[in-house]
Amino acid sequence: LIVVYESDCGATLAGYEDEFNKHFEHEGKAIMHNYIFNNKGRPAAMWLNETNFQIETIKMVVHRILLHLPYYRRNKEILDGGLEVTDEIGPQGIYEQLIVFSCASNKGCQVVYDEIQSELAEGNILISNMDFEEFLERI
Repeated sequence: LIVVYESDCGATLAGYEDEFNKHFEHEGKAIMHNYIFNNKGRPAAMWLNETNFQIETIKMVVHRILLHLPYYRRNKEILDGGLEVTDEIGPQGIYEQLIVFSCASNKGCQVVYDEIQSELAEGNILISNMDFEEFLERI
């Protein structure tokens, strides 16, 4: 799980933490709270709507994903220097099952999901949306 939060308009991680504490009720609340807000090994990444910041946030997310792949677990030194974006690669497709986790109260996430879904070919079942609380109940 990689936490990315939008910080435009003065939003802060502390503000999201307050909102989480007020509105999220689940038996796994303490576990989720620690993972999201007290995770020193993998702190939340801030998303700013400015190209250079977006690129750096994407690089941070990709770096964290790569660190979990078997090849890079065995060869961590390859990623020690960080990631560099040299050329834009253009649009990419979705070829494997993708599950978008969201919270019912996060309407913005649903808007993004709907936009992605509208871009996919009709009948494409490679992307699905799951409420995160529902996911926690299943595990």
